[in-house]
Amino acid sequence: MTACLLPPASVLAAEAPPPEAHSLAHMHHTAWTERDGAPGNAYGLAQTPDGMLWIGSPLGLYRFDGVRFELYTAPDTGRPLTDEAYRLYVGRSGELWIGLQLGGICVLREGVLTRYGQEDGLSPSTVTDFAQDLEGNVWASTAGGLYRFDGRRWQAVEEGGLKQDSNVQTVTVDSRGTVWAATSFQIFARPRGAAHFAPVSMPRDAAGGERNLLGGINVCVDGAGEPWFAIVTGGLMPLADRQRWFDGKSFGSASAETQGMCLFDRQGGVWIALEEGLARLPSASALAGAPGAGPFADVQRTSSAVRLSGSTVNVLFEDREGNVWVLTNAGMDRFRRNKAVPALPEGPQWPNVALASAADGGLWIGTSRHGLFLRDASGQVRGPLDGPAPHKSILVLHRDRAGDLWIGKVGELWRLAGGQPEGRLERIEPPVDIGNRGSAVQAIAEDSEGGLWMSFRGLGVHRWKDGQWSAKGGVADLPNDTVVSIETDPAGRVWLGYFGNRLARVEHGRARMLGPSEGLQVGNVAALRPWGERLWVGGNAGVALHAQGRFHALVPSSGPALLGVSGLARTAEGELWIHGAGGAVRVPREEVEAFARDPAHAVQVERFTADDGLEGSPEPLGPIPTLLLGEDGQLWLPTSTQLFRIDPRRIARNPFAPSVRIGTVTAAGTDYAASEGLRLPALTTSFEIDYTAFSLTLPERVRFRYQLEGVDPGWREAGNRRRAFYTNVGPGSYRFRVTAANNDGVWNDTGAVFTFTVRPAFHQTLWFYALCALAAAALLWGIYQLRLRQVAAQLRARLEARSQERERIARELHDTLLQGTQGLILSIQGLAAELPEANPTRGRIEAVLDRADLVVEEARDRVRDLRAEYTADQDLPRAFALLGEELARERSTRFGVLVKGTPRDMPDTVRDEAYRIGREAILNAFAHARAQAIEVEFVYETGAFLLRVRDDGTGIDGEVLAQGSRPGHWGLVGMHERAQRLGGQLELWSRAGAGTEVQLRLPAVIAYAAVARRKPG
Repeated sequence: MTACLLPPASVLAAEAPPPEAHSLAHMHHTAWTERDGAPGNAYGLAQTPDGMLWIGSPLGLYRFDGVRFELYTAPDTGRPLTDEAYRLYVGRSGELWIGLQLGGICVLREGVLTRYGQEDGLSPSTVTDFAQDLEGNVWASTAGGLYRFDGRRWQAVEEGGLKQDSNVQTVTVDSRGTVWAATSFQIFARPRGAAHFAPVSMPRDAAGGERNLLGGINVCVDGAGEPWFAIVTGGLMPLADRQRWFDGKSFGSASAETQGMCLFDRQGGVWIALEEGLARLPSASALAGAPGAGPFADVQRTSSAVRLSGSTVNVLFEDREGNVWVLTNAGMDRFRRNKAVPALPEGPQWPNVALASAADGGLWIGTSRHGLFLRDASGQVRGPLDGPAPHKSILVLHRDRAGDLWIGKVGELWRLAGGQPEGRLERIEPPVDIGNRGSAVQAIAEDSEGGLWMSFRGLGVHRWKDGQWSAKGGVADLPNDTVVSIETDPAGRVWLGYFGNRLARVEHGRARMLGPSEGLQVGNVAALRPWGERLWVGGNAGVALHAQGRFHALVPSSGPALLGVSGLARTAEGELWIHGAGGAVRVPREEVEAFARDPAHAVQVERFTADDGLEGSPEPLGPIPTLLLGEDGQLWLPTSTQLFRIDPRRIARNPFAPSVRIGTVTAAGTDYAASEGLRLPALTTSFEIDYTAFSLTLPERVRFRYQLEGVDPGWREAGNRRRAFYTNVGPGSYRFRVTAANNDGVWNDTGAVFTFTVRPAFHQTLWFYALCALAAAALLWGIYQLRLRQVAAQLRARLEARSQERERIARELHDTLLQGTQGLILSIQGLAAELPEANPTRGRIEAVLDRADLVVEEARDRVRDLRAEYTADQDLPRAFALLGEELARERSTRFGVLVKGTPRDMPDTVRDEAYRIGREAILNAFAHARAQAIEVEFVYETGAFLLRVRDDGTGIDGEVLAQGSRPGHWGLVGMHERAQRLGGQLELWSRAGAGTEVQLRLPAVIAYAAVARRKPG
């Protein structure tokens, strides 16, 4: 049998756009109306260098960041511009000129709004247009004449027929510097360097009469910098050749009239607003010829699927990113280029088509409803196939190495010889009765020997070779289950994907099953793509790479997981492309290589979804694969709605890093402008910071990261959220930074910075903290003093008890032992006196009595030690002076007493212990130091009492100082013990041959009687 394709004139035939073209119907269209916050019936549209879109409307001036419409408030009044902002224009220095419908002009320059009115030379008339010449002069056309700004005032232009009451509808400047102006009945020109405007000839109609410009005029500039007039009554006219007109009929409209709006875009296309909507020529070169009565052959028109926000087009405008904006009487529209474009004609439905490469760069397309089609390299789609094969239920297409096209359907298998439309179409009997059993062909692949492996749903896999079928391909150890996908690799191995994480590899007539034990966790294996010695595997649960006997799951660094995968492809540039339930995913070559080196690497990916024109989802189990790399390097992706095309080498990119602006800070329900140096109220602990970025192509994909220095340890990734939230923030100065990336990941690393302060409350100020610290220190000092006094009181009590005990012992010794001993001595002396002097016994008794006197004297010394040495009215300096004078009387040693500070009363017990310590030090100096001079120093300080005894004698041996005493001597030990009992410190400094100094230090609370008697608190 011979098959043929129906000619292009058939009902389904259509001309698809060339690979780089973007049909108007294939652009991504978004409409905003008043319900979305857009101002209605706006006539002004401009973009400032920061990327912000400004809209002039009857309600005032709006700004738009791609997400939110914000009514602009004048900085000098804090209120919106109440006059209707009618026309907008951005000068070369970035300033925004605002023409008001009720008369007057404003200019917004670096945040400062300047107003001009009648007092500045303007008439009270509607401002219709602006232009700036090559010298930088700004021109304004109004309903009351043409004006030029001299830097301070507006000068009315009254020359060459232009008058102050002329209704000047537009003004523009061409690439040569000529300034053009037009009223409803005349066009004027002022060439660069000329002193005056002059009228120019008007265009002529078919009858030779002058055309008028009634109905409205707007200007658009083509790629060469030449201006064109868009006139409601006449269509499109180049100013350089005013005899050429392109009316509405030239663009396919039923009416010659247009809406008077035009635009030449950066892609070389030209837009015009017709009475029925928009039209676009893909190339403005079509306007180079003479106008014809019929429409241009390749004109594109908005369809019923593309409905503008309103019925009347007021403005056409292209932003810096290449998006086309339309202001209408009811809202605003945006058209932007899609990265994925439909590849099949509009009209019939094209869900989940089967694909195979055709000869000469074409593409075979099998549908479930309309049959088989061929898309040739020029983009022309022909079909359906005219032949005996049923025109429905095509599930699989495969072109073998011989060029034959295999067609798998529900219940049938066909082969088109040579893969040509005129080739012989032959039905191939399947190995089993798939028709009666309700089966269908699932997948086809060719092995290195030319054998075709085919999977039949529910009936396993079979191999076709030389007109013969072999079950399981002759491999007995393969399972009988349905094979979901089949692929062969460069080494000649056949890979078969099954349900439930199972994969078979057939090599040398034997099969090896791989699964979860080797790390396979992709679910139903629906996609296979060899990659050198490796193999990429995709399924409903993800994507994995098989390398060195193990499967490694591919995990994206951000965004959702890769699910429902049914198509994999590798480009010539080494990129991995994935098609699944979430759209298409591109993995750059660098990320593929990084993952191959380190399977733990989370890969950076680029996603393509409905926002990029890729609408619908692929069928997970067929027809598969759902991703085909054509011979021309383009990717073909069938979904539930259409067949889409992506050229990976010519993806439109947005090179503009978005400008970032911090808007407001919200605290406790109050909004504050984010002006530098903002001071938030005291007790503010939570606040929100609103920010945005001006990227208009896909603002939904703008990504932010921010940091509040002093709170955040590093950058916070915010995704596309445009508000930062903070809680539990204390008072202080803070610096907030935010950066953004556009839809293609181009970052503005500088971003925006904002410094502000949270004012402290009374209890959060530094001086309050200082007072608290002082109070705490005073409290601790009071507690310390209280404890010190308690210890001192306990010490004094012990000393008093010890003193009383000594007094009692001294009295007992004096009253009993000494008195009794003295009486005994007297008695013995009486007995001795009765003996003759010559009696030797008397001599011995008198000798015993002499020793008894020594014993009594020593006992009296001990009693004196137990009692105080001086009366209560004697102070320590006086007592030590008397002691020193007595000891120095029989020696040549000089002795002195030095007093520093005002002497203060001391408790008796403390005074006695201090005296004993000092006396011991003085006695040691007189007895052992061999000093020339000995000095006692008393220091009465506020916080302590110091007693120092120093001499210039021989000093104390270092070994004695280290041990604390001489063997058999206890003077130094006793002095240390007395000082410790007093609660003081005894320090001793000495060096051989350099003298000695002993210091006793007592705290004031112990040493002074007045301090000791003071009550705590």
